[in-house]
Amino acid sequence: MSVHQCSCSRVFALASHGLFSKAASVRIEQSVLEEVVVLNTVPPNEQVKGNSKIKYISVATLLADAIECIHDRKSISELFKSRAAAAAADDGAASAE
Repeated sequence: MSVHQCSCSRVFALASHGLFSKAASVRIEQSVLEEVVVLNTVPPNEQVKGNSKIKYISVATLLADAIECIHDRKSISELFKSRAAAAAADDGAASAE
């Protein structure tokens, strides 16, 4: 079943690593995708650098916090639990507006 058959009004793609082929940028631009969101774990190649549909999310703060937890002999699991709780709280506050 295609996106159009599902009557979708918005379509997004998410990936952990933006490993795009040479033709990916053109295909994404011509697709129904509104946005492709990837982590900045891999530098963008020349073909996708100017693509306005591709958004990068930084993992720098998360990695720094994880390194700090390891250095301080704290639980990394707690780091992720606290981030998940904070994100849920932010979502709740945003939907209350």
